[in-house]
Amino acid sequence: MRKSDGREAPPDWGRDDLTSYLDAVRANQFATYHNKRIVVQDLIRVDRLLADALHDWQDPGPIVPAMLFYRSHAAFRAGAGSALAGQTAEAPCLLRLCLECAGYAAVIGNEHETAETFLRRSDGDRAKKRVRAAFDGRSIKAAVGALDVQTGNAFGQLYENLIDFGAHPNEGMIVANSRMDRRDSATKIDSLYLQGNGKALDLVLRFTVQVGICSAKIFVAVFPERAAKVGIGEMIEVIAPVY
Repeated sequence: MRKSDGREAPPDWGRDDLTSYLDAVRANQFATYHNKRIVVQDLIRVDRLLADALHDWQDPGPIVPAMLFYRSHAAFRAGAGSALAGQTAEAPCLLRLCLECAGYAAVIGNEHETAETFLRRSDGDRAKKRVRAAFDGRSIKAAVGALDVQTGNAFGQLYENLIDFGAHPNEGMIVANSRMDRRDSATKIDSLYLQGNGKALDLVLRFTVQVGICSAKIFVAVFPERAAKVGIGEMIEVIAPVY
């Protein structure tokens, strides 16, 4: 099997609906990068500070919150890619995951028992109930707020905004991305998979930056020594006031 360097499409790529759609995703990402340079550069800066916090991190501890922040950063990158593509209904789901991973890290903190509860979720129905009780929405927001009141409030507002924008299936997400065509007593649904330039794209890009900043602020609160070592707190203060 011939290896690809990622620059040349493999044989038959783009000859089916799925890979053609993926080409459209990349084309939209390029267009957003070109047309929305200011917010895209802020996305890149937020990603850089998250990456700096996690790169080459020796002996991270407590270990479970550290692992959760790696997943938070990965979800941020996936959400950013989706947002740049104009997947305005799908990006909020990934951004919610970014927030939740950071929020779970805040709940666990240095509590070994809570980390054990989290790790034993698959041990049966009782274990699942304990996890649900420990990591429900109110508990997560309270844990973030206990670390920093302002970040806790931002977390709660962002979480609700993401849900309203499509992180949970709802009428707004469906209506904003669908059109009904009624002709000759027949109804046709025209559903948008990729939004073009407009208010929805601008909003989801802004959400993405805000979510990344919120995740970074939670990291600073959970791992203050690591944050101080790499200087991400100062970088956050440069970006955050605009958002």
